[in-house]
Amino acid sequence: MSAADRRSPPIVLPPSAVAVVGDPILDRYVFGGVSRISPEAPVQVMDVSEERYDLGGAANVAEKLSSLGMNAVLCGAIGADMEGRILVRLARKAGIEPWGLVADPSRPTTFKTRFIARGQQMLRVDRESRAPLSGCVAAELLRRAKKAIGGAKALVIEDYAKGTLTDRVLAGIIRFAARRRIPIVVDPKRKDFSVYRGCTILTPNRKETEEASGIRVSDPDSLLAAGDRLLKVSGARWLVVTLDRDGLAVVARENGRPVATRIPARARAVFDPTGAGDAVTATLAACLAAGMPIIEAARMANLAAGLVVEQVGVGRLSWDAVRRAAMSELFPSAWKILDRRDIVPLVKRLRREGKKIVFTNGCFDLLHSGHVALLEKARSFGDVLMLAINSDRSVARLKGPDRPVVPQEDRVRMLASLSCVDYVTVFEEPTPKRLLRLIKPDVLVKGGDNTPTTAVGWEIVTSYGGRVEIVPLVEGISTTRLVEKIRGGRR
Repeated sequence: MSAADRRSPPIVLPPSAVAVVGDPILDRYVFGGVSRISPEAPVQVMDVSEERYDLGGAANVAEKLSSLGMNAVLCGAIGADMEGRILVRLARKAGIEPWGLVADPSRPTTFKTRFIARGQQMLRVDRESRAPLSGCVAAELLRRAKKAIGGAKALVIEDYAKGTLTDRVLAGIIRFAARRRIPIVVDPKRKDFSVYRGCTILTPNRKETEEASGIRVSDPDSLLAAGDRLLKVSGARWLVVTLDRDGLAVVARENGRPVATRIPARARAVFDPTGAGDAVTATLAACLAAGMPIIEAARMANLAAGLVVEQVGVGRLSWDAVRRAAMSELFPSAWKILDRRDIVPLVKRLRREGKKIVFTNGCFDLLHSGHVALLEKARSFGDVLMLAINSDRSVARLKGPDRPVVPQEDRVRMLASLSCVDYVTVFEEPTPKRLLRLIKPDVLVKGGDNTPTTAVGWEIVTSYGGRVEIVPLVEGISTTRLVEKIRGGRR
């Protein structure tokens, strides 16, 4: 638990069932490098290094709901093909109930392949059918969707205009959910929002808001005008407009007039905006299913979108990550604090970005100028400094039962606040060897009481071509001396 967690009330979501109805998509990502032009045509040649499949569209929203702790049931149409089988397998692996999916032999599973090199998308290839579902397939989908909605605390409608949500299916599920008085969150793609009449919330982006309202959204007044028009057309209670780098806005009608609450986005290094809208929709639905007020739900959704855009592809999400992001609004450096499970995806992203990772570790009890000098020098050896500190129990084993003087929550907070430190994590083990094997840093940095062949973990780092750097200690300064001085002053 971080200091931010201890000093702020926990944000807890009780697990609830959420029905997701819409267009499921299978995403394929092909990563590689580009260093030459084809002799056959004036095009770049990609040398493939990695491929992966992800859930997209309605399936991605269901996955995000599952990762937020919800019991997600996915309803939609897929093809009777290999891609459809892969999608179902991935859904089950993500903890999603896929029994709401109807296999239609007459259409392919919507399938998108993205080719990415040097962190940029080079090409996207789509295979899909946008034809409306046939009558019998639509009827079966509606039957399964109603079964899912019957046991749900919220309904999410993911309309990607791929033909799954026919007018009959759309009207049927909205009426069914409205009678049960559960929140209905719609991610719209149609320009005519009247087809969503009866929903609770619409979550269009800026472009969708402009196209559906016919009003260019360029300032607060135009946002209010566009939002007011769409609320009247759809009968929705709220419009949550995602505004890219400007965050989002919640538009409602109070006393017959439109009002907007702006929720700004925190500045982030945007890596890939894919999936940010899905994160907003999923988080809103999860929070509303738990009874959270709309503005608080929108704040959490905004944080979730920010976490997703920092990742390649549709992005991974967890309630713990969203909760920590919320804590970092109060404690700005809290986002630097890593759980063990955060490390692998972070390292993968940093490697793709070509970053050189530096690692150091220690107890860092009673932070002093010697510590700061070590950390500042360590940061100069690469692009990212990852710092691991011993837990309280680990420090006690190493230093004695009266240590640490400063508990790990406070040590983590102080170290994370240093500009030279990019990430901080805590380890319970006697040594950081497990972390070194997990991270495989380019540079291991230790203090001057070590040598390149006695530093703990040196053999791990050098085995794959990394190096060890020794930073001289600041003479006359140590935590042990400070502790002795403090204790001497008390006598």
